[in-house]
Amino acid sequence: LLRGVLVRQDMQPGFAALEGVHHPPIMAAHPQFTPVAHLTAHLRVAGARIENDRGVTLHLNGDTIDVVFVGGGHTDGDSIVRWREKNIVHMGDLYFKIPGWPFVDVESGGDIEDMLFSLDAAINMMDAETKVIPGHGPMSDKSELVAFRNTVGEAVTRIRALRDSGSTLEEAQALRPLDSFERGEGFISEDRFIEAVWKSLN
Repeated sequence: LLRGVLVRQDMQPGFAALEGVHHPPIMAAHPQFTPVAHLTAHLRVAGARIENDRGVTLHLNGDTIDVVFVGGGHTDGDSIVRWREKNIVHMGDLYFKIPGWPFVDVESGGDIEDMLFSLDAAINMMDAETKVIPGHGPMSDKSELVAFRNTVGEAVTRIRALRDSGSTLEEAQALRPLDSFERGEGFISEDRFIEAVWKSLN
């Protein structure tokens, strides 16, 4: 999901808003936007009139802005936004820099393996100077994004091992296999993340 990444006080009518899933309150609050959605998400995005498959490039205010579908993960329609000249990448909800775990919205097509693929694809577009905007949390950089991806990848490895060993979801949650990461309590708890990963691996 990418929402509000281009909102500015001097916004003019006709500016594009980027959406990955259906969030009517956001679009209702900004009727001047033209919604842009990935093809897999367009049915959930109210009023989407510009659709993209693998991506679209916008030329706005002297900037070259790439909207790139890297493979989904949070939902089935997540894209990242890259400002080429400024070397900035907005990750949307593929990247949380807050306590807790990532939000894999299985009901909206989210998938943990797609998320890991998307994180890898995004990281490969960056260099050491890239400024990274998370979907939630303060400004970040490539090294922090790599650390986040490695944490999520190791967490998935632990959950997969429990699932493959014959544990039930409830047994896996009771073992608290992710406590050592010390992610803290946030929007997505450890139990909720384990459940989403479990469903993704089915």
